[in-house]
Amino acid sequence: MRQITLTSEQEKLLEKLLNTGKYNTAQEAIARAFQLLEEEDDYLELLSYFQGTESAKKLLKEKVEKYQEERE
Repeated sequence: MRQITLTSEQEKLLEKLLNTGKYNTAQEAIARAFQLLEEEDDYLELLSYFQGTESAKKLLKEKVEKYQEERE
């Protein structure tokens, strides 16, 4: 198990998230943050392989975002 130290800003954000009731524990909120980070990394990796025009990249981005919203 690894221990981390949060900055005061991170601590405030975590407290804010917990106060919304959406997350019951800090672990849940941090797990969700890691999940989103992983999804973003996957998306950026996908874009790096795509050699289309800017408008095509924008369309791909919109489609990926729509897909992700539907999964939630």
